[in-house]
Amino acid sequence: MRSQITSPPGKKPASEGISKGIGNRYPTCRKYYVHPAIIDTYLEGELGEIMEKYDKSKSKDLPQGLRSEERAVVGVLEKSMP
Repeated sequence: MRSQITSPPGKKPASEGISKGIGNRYPTCRKYYVHPAIIDTYLEGELGEIMEKYDKSKSKDLPQGLRSEERAVVGVLEKSMP
């Protein structure tokens, strides 16, 4: 069960900042606001690498009109689809 997964040692939960920003508790935010693929990518230590990749990428295959962070999220979600 995803709600029982803890962050790697020395890393704050990825949803902690989001929960503070929207005024919800961390478990609520993690369960209802953050897609499981984003959490899995973070826990696997790959999120930073993916963010960097999309920050530098100017590929026409990526959705245009989105910030690099948003393009990275789209990339993670597309990768997680069967």
